Amino acid sequence: MLETPIVSSNERGDIFYVKLSDAPVCRTREFGDDRLLDYDADDNIVGAEFIVIDDAIDLSNLPDSTLLSGLLLASLPSEVSVIGTPSIRLAD
Repeated sequence: MLETPIVSSNERGDIFYVKLSDAPVCRTREFGDDRLLDYDADDNIVGAEFIVIDDAIDLSNLPDSTLLSGLLLASLPSEVSVIGTPSIRLAD
């Protein structure tokens, strides 16, 4: 994993890529038309591509969605939301 993961986007801001590692991509798994996860030879996630639909990125049913959510929320423009993330309960 990279010391500091990188989140980048295309010029229109409707496609985002989260780079987690410099390892070569060995396969890509599609989760619908709007989400792709890249994996290395050891089946670790190397990166993730998201297409913004209706001003949101959907992380429902994705591996490592909590990690991806945190990285995206810190980098996305305010008009794009992240949905489908696990609920986080703060300690009382």
